[in-house]
Amino acid sequence: FSLVGSVGAPRVAAMMLRKIIKARQEAGDLQPGTPNIVDEIQRLTTVIWNDNGTWKTSSLEAAFRQEIITDDEYREVEGEVVFFMVSSAIQKANLIAPTVGKALDMYSGQLVSLSAMAYRDSLPTSKTATDTPTPEALPEPSHIPS
Repeated sequence: FSLVGSVGAPRVAAMMLRKIIKARQEAGDLQPGTPNIVDEIQRLTTVIWNDNGTWKTSSLEAAFRQEIITDDEYREVEGEVVFFMVSSAIQKANLIAPTVGKALDMYSGQLVSLSAMAYRDSLPTSKTATDTPTPEALPEPSHIPS
């Protein structure tokens, strides 16, 4: 973590995981096309986005296919998820927050236990009605000679 910094650590974690999967496939330990942990991350990671004031959800894979997120955003999310999983698996419970917290600080994130749906439901929604009425446009004098 300290060698690549908080910005690079998640992306490096995802790259290393892909490298390990490829090596296992080449060694014959894992058949190409067999679902692996990266496939599960794509399927189980929930993306929440705002669609005209309504918060919607889809899997990471579907959000990418539907162009809700860009390729860079996809890689960023994938890296963060892998980093969180690896950090959670290898750290003692009391060290998870300080380690993962450094990455979360970049995005003003919080480390809480909350389902995706509960998080989505906690987000503010856009109001269609406003307290301030829209003023009517005043007529302007014509500058076209009659």
